Amino acid sequence: MSTLPFGTFAWSEQVLAEAAKLTALDRAISLEQAAMLTINPTTAGLLVESRDLPAGAWVVQNAANSGVGRSVIAFAKERGLRTINIVRREELVTELEALGADIVLIDSPDVAVRVRAATGDDPVLLGLDGVSGKATSLLLDVLTDGALLLIYGYMSGEPFTPDQNVLKAKNITTTKFWMYQDEYLPRHPDLGAESARLVAAGKLRLPSAPVYQAKDFAMSCDFRAISGCQRGRTEAAEGSRAWQVQHSVRRSSPRRPIGPPRRGRLATSDTPSRVHRHAISGIWHLHGASFLCTPL
Repeated sequence: MSTLPFGTFAWSEQVLAEAAKLTALDRAISLEQAAMLTINPTTAGLLVESRDLPAGAWVVQNAANSGVGRSVIAFAKERGLRTINIVRREELVTELEALGADIVLIDSPDVAVRVRAATGDDPVLLGLDGVSGKATSLLLDVLTDGALLLIYGYMSGEPFTPDQNVLKAKNITTTKFWMYQDEYLPRHPDLGAESARLVAAGKLRLPSAPVYQAKDFAMSCDFRAISGCQRGRTEAAEGSRAWQVQHSVRRSSPRRPIGPPRRGRLATSDTPSRVHRHAISGIWHLHGASFLCTPL
């Protein structure tokens, strides 16, 4: 089992890829985990490496329970860095500590005070913002003079509007991050391989949601609505071949080309949706939702 190199597209029955650029995966890694290796963990590795920090240095992040957040904890620990993790639910504290998080705090206005109580006068020179909006101000409160703040997500749905006075007073640099910037592409293979090693060693496990049969697609949508989760899994069958599918419920543009239709239509209780599949990497695309899948 291996992952395809970046730029090898799979809207075809067969693809030709350069063998040297394939990433072989340990058989101990489940297909479900393997399907997620090249996005969130690679993003986390790039974020952690964005600043050259000495061992023992602190990194602060929000959205610490997300796939990226959990991966940041693992990558930071491998590099001898310590993490300050902001979450919204009390039950996540012990869970993330078990994964290797050094400090886990519940989101509240006094986060910076509690961080100082735990870290003393240690500088915090790298912040990772996956939420934006009002959540950014908490990270700015925690970061110290000369820090770098990377904005990689907008889970709040709010724009990035930091207090310019705070940025100037603390000499904080802010940068928007995208993993597919040209400067990051050379690191993708190595970070993908490191992600696979961490998963195989049990040091990283990416979160996922329940499994549904394709006939229960509407039920999976109900689960999303009730739980607020952004990801779920579906199982579909194509002839005698079963596929495990991980789908992202993020809306996609109807104008975006998504390749030729495959295998008819799948309908919810409201409107029918065409289904498309990547034959090799296993991507299903449903109008309104995208599916990442691997053969079982």
